[in-house]
Amino acid sequence: MSLSASRTRLVAITKDLRRNWESARGAWRDEKCIEFDQLFMSDIESSVNTAVTVMQELEDVIQQVKKDCE
Repeated sequence: MSLSASRTRLVAITKDLRRNWESARGAWRDEKCIEFDQLFMSDIESSVNTAVTVMQELEDVIQQVKKDCE
């Protein structure tokens, strides 16, 4: 799987996770729900955003290396 495809898949899976979490959160409305959201969901989304940015930068570097080697 290419880096671009992996990045796209990661974004899609994260969106699915967010949708499922929003659905579950609708039925789970207490302090533990808020705690779970703050401890896990926001961290996951932040980490995924960072990973996606780094994956794009890495893909750019790889493309430049390929171009330089031609």
